[in-house]
Amino acid sequence: MLAVGIDGSLAFVLSLIAAGMVNSFGGAAVITAVCSAHFAYFFVFEALWSRTPGKYLFGLRVCQLDGSRCTLRSAMLRTLLRVIEVNPILLGALPAGIMLLVTKRKQRLGDLLAGTVVISNKILPETAVNDNK
Repeated sequence: MLAVGIDGSLAFVLSLIAAGMVNSFGGAAVITAVCSAHFAYFFVFEALWSRTPGKYLFGLRVCQLDGSRCTLRSAMLRTLLRVIEVNPILLGALPAGIMLLVTKRKQRLGDLLAGTVVISNKILPETAVNDNK
């Protein structure tokens, strides 16, 4: 959970910077910049390195169910599903939290649709994703 807090804070700071850069263009530009920066934070880090800074600090990474790196497509799906899963209008992080509690591999909806799982670097990918373990 601390990784989520770190990533949320860093994405928030990035969003504030983006808002400040377009503030003179008006409200619609600010809202667009804030949303774009927030989602870009997660997409770019997961697409390029299969982890965000928060995940890195806690030894976590995103991988495909077969243990391979997170793909561009998977990072995009995980990021887009954040709109539903972690949305203040839709009860905040409640949908994501419920999914973590009810899924065998503690996956968010974005993970299920993208075919990904977040694992610890200390666990071999095959151990984390194998249904028989």
